[in-house]
Amino acid sequence: MTTRTVRVLIRGSIFGAGLRSSIQRQATRLALRGYVRARPDRCLEVLASGPQDGLEHLLQALSEFPAAAGFERVDVDWTDQPVPEGRFTISCGDW
Repeated sequence: MTTRTVRVLIRGSIFGAGLRSSIQRQATRLALRGYVRARPDRCLEVLASGPQDGLEHLLQALSEFPAAAGFERVDVDWTDQPVPEGRFTISCGDW
């Protein structure tokens, strides 16, 4: 099975909605590794690695989360960026 990596940047009114925890739970269910974190530019960044179908399910779930109504923009980039080994985590972010 081929492992792929996706990087998602979410902009909008999304903080304080429990979104990072929801993303972590969904990614863990899908056996993905990586992280979700708040960035200094007030974006939410998701970096996830795993099977293509798991990543596609995660992207679909992002569009269905209740907080998605507050998303102003979602950028999705398939990448070769290395992902830390281990489970999917929540990073405290830089701000």
